[in-house]
Amino acid sequence: MKQIVRKSISAAVLLALIAAPLFEPYPTEAAVSGWQKGVSIASRWNTDFSSDSFKESVRNAKAMGVTHVTLVIPYMQDTYQSSNIYRVASTPSDETLGAAIDYIHGQGMKAVLKPHLEVANSGWRALIEASDRDAWYRSYGDMLNRLADVAKSRGADMIVIGTELIGMASPYVHPNNTDRWKAMIAAVRSRYSGPLTYSANWGRGINHTNEFEQIGFWPELDYIGVSAYFDLNQDWNNNSVESFKSAWQTIDQNQIQPLQAKYGKAVLFSEIGYKSTDGAHTQPWEYNLNGNYNSQEQVNLYQALFEYWNNRSYLAGISIWQWSSDPNYGGQGNTDYTPRNKPAEATIKSWFGGSNPTPTPDPDPTPTPTPTPAPTGSWSSSGSLSGSATVGSSATLAATVNLSGEAQNVIADVEIYDSSNSKIFQKFFERQNISQSAPGSYSVTWTPPAAGAYTLKIGTFSNDWSANHHWNDRALAFSATNPGETPPPTSTTTPNPTPQPTAYKTDIWWPTNGASVGGTQPFKAMLQNKGVSEYRMYWQVDGRELVEMWNSDVDYPHKEFHVDLSGWNWNSNNRYIVNFVSKDLSGNTISEGAAAIYVAR
Repeated sequence: MKQIVRKSISAAVLLALIAAPLFEPYPTEAAVSGWQKGVSIASRWNTDFSSDSFKESVRNAKAMGVTHVTLVIPYMQDTYQSSNIYRVASTPSDETLGAAIDYIHGQGMKAVLKPHLEVANSGWRALIEASDRDAWYRSYGDMLNRLADVAKSRGADMIVIGTELIGMASPYVHPNNTDRWKAMIAAVRSRYSGPLTYSANWGRGINHTNEFEQIGFWPELDYIGVSAYFDLNQDWNNNSVESFKSAWQTIDQNQIQPLQAKYGKAVLFSEIGYKSTDGAHTQPWEYNLNGNYNSQEQVNLYQALFEYWNNRSYLAGISIWQWSSDPNYGGQGNTDYTPRNKPAEATIKSWFGGSNPTPTPDPDPTPTPTPTPAPTGSWSSSGSLSGSATVGSSATLAATVNLSGEAQNVIADVEIYDSSNSKIFQKFFERQNISQSAPGSYSVTWTPPAAGAYTLKIGTFSNDWSANHHWNDRALAFSATNPGETPPPTSTTTPNPTPQPTAYKTDIWWPTNGASVGGTQPFKAMLQNKGVSEYRMYWQVDGRELVEMWNSDVDYPHKEFHVDLSGWNWNSNNRYIVNFVSKDLSGNTISEGAAAIYVAR
């Protein structure tokens, strides 16, 4: 999902071969009630898919009638010409990915794996054309094989093997692309027996953006997957359900039906979504589309989608972009793609629930949830270390949160910082009820990475991280020693009854603390539960000048800046402190976060 970038490429004339399908081509009945009713959830950090917030989002999706959860797995390469595909801070570990699959299955739904390859300069992945093609396909194939192994071991229900990789997948760009993908598909099938598809870019006419009609390896797959961001007309004011249905009919008759008949396979809208903004129907693919909040536009687009495609037997289902792993993301005024906490959520639920809704309903506003009472009383907190902290061995720390009054449904946050005040560990506990008679008691296990001084910090926040109720910046000062050394005495501190609150929490995606990096790196961070247009974020290194970051909506709204590290050579130990500073629109600092990195020379 990117703004279309047109590129002049010489076309190769190809003959498409019709092959027998590997699986049953499509169900005899394909009413919405029998679809793959899916949502896409992108990983925001490497353990996101095992977090309580992710699990709550999955449960919310289930309540909407979702049957398939697509887990979007980020990968990166440096430039359009690079072949070094690598994991990033938001790429889930195999263990985390497996836990997510297990949780989705435990909720009675199916899990789909879908890698998203991004370019470090935030360019559209469709424009990737690796200069070393052999190395690129080896690297991409290795990534697919690894996902296939996880899918097999945890019983994932489908793999989407790629998304909008036009330059490396379409024979329009390179005639050898098809054979390369056939080889990778064969390798995946040797490891994983479940269904496969590819999410090809939508388009019209003979040009490189019209990927889904040009793909030559559909016979090797089980579904024809389409990133279906078709524009439905170019009149901003013409946003009626009937006009959208008419546009879908033209697309279906001219493109979808002929392609489906050619290959005898069901079509899956592997990615489809609409922003809740004026004119969303004119450029559904454009995540930077500016317009006023318009919930009715989003409702009408989904209503037309369901009304037109209901009972068309060759459509196997859809996966809605996007459904955030943050269960509180969305709502009134949010113009992003998510339907969460917007009228469109009720529209989708009425169809996904298998009901027979009246066409073009007047949606009721999403009910306002009962607010959680504000905490009462005074806070304090303290920490303790069980035994000693030794490099390379697990250490257990306890955190206690006291309150003279009562707090419901809060987050208790436990963090460890090193001597440079860089956060190196965090664990938080959601949905906590704390009172004078029931203080919060938490235990965390952590392995010191190096000898030195450390500080335990404790905080409590509202359930959406938007308010900081308590922050103890020095709950415990302690040291970690190398094996065999005598540890110094642990310094306990007086509980802090009057903390200085932090308004918002900085979530650093990349670089992660302790990362060894080089070349040009995409610095990425965000504030929890604050729209990216509502604040400015800056990065700085070792306390130098602040450099403002830009807004990005790739995978999830965040701040980003690409930094050339080739000139970072002033520290003999190669260690640098990258600080992220957020300011409100009046210029007041509202949050900071830091990561220590090592720059290769």
